[in-house]
Amino acid sequence: MAEAFICHAFDNCGPAIQEFPSFFAETHYQEITSNTNTPFQEAFKRFNNLQHVMTALESTDWTVGFSHFEKEACAIIQPPQESRRPSLVDVGGGHGHQCIQLIKKYPNLSGWLTLQDLPQAVDQLPKIDGVETMVHDIFQTQIVKGKSYIYTQHNCPSILPSSADMKINTQGAKFYYLRRILHDYPDAQGIKILKNLRAVMAHDSQILIDEMVLPGTNVPWQATLADLSLMVSMGGKERSKEQWEAAC
Repeated sequence: MAEAFICHAFDNCGPAIQEFPSFFAETHYQEITSNTNTPFQEAFKRFNNLQHVMTALESTDWTVGFSHFEKEACAIIQPPQESRRPSLVDVGGGHGHQCIQLIKKYPNLSGWLTLQDLPQAVDQLPKIDGVETMVHDIFQTQIVKGKSYIYTQHNCPSILPSSADMKINTQGAKFYYLRRILHDYPDAQGIKILKNLRAVMAHDSQILIDEMVLPGTNVPWQATLADLSLMVSMGGKERSKEQWEAAC
């Protein structure tokens, strides 16, 4: 893992940072708004180094902050049916770092998790027991959509006070999880990612955004370095609370 960190920092990020001064001079020091026009956008095809770094950063500590997810996860006691509604979709889940850790922490989630990413990631994945994998581009329409059900007086009289039927939208997963995804992109592209999820959400679906939140002052140097690396390589950025609220 140490080797992957070194390769990622020096071989992937290093050339981009070296081009930083000339790039911004040419663009008149404007904020980067496209991840295809950056000092270093091709990433030199060193995709595996990035994935090894993400594996080293795997953690389920985020579940403590998302108490509503932890409550739902602990409540699942039965195995999923074929027509089940996914409990959590790990959007852009890479090599499955988080799904693997989730099943270790909550074995009852086996079969209830879905991992999505581009074919470059999914095709390299070993089989992860209890996790469904699918190829998906986050800039396209979300493919986990579920179903809608009709409740009638005949089969559900307790929830229908009148003779009218009621359509309940169970479209979409219970949770859509984005870990270190949105910081890779400028605001406009991040908003597009969120809109694609919103379009398929049910009335009780939730989007879990697992990202760094920068303080207003005295930002730690590690966070500043991450912000700079994201900007020069992908046009992304770490965001403050105010920036997250504006983007979301």
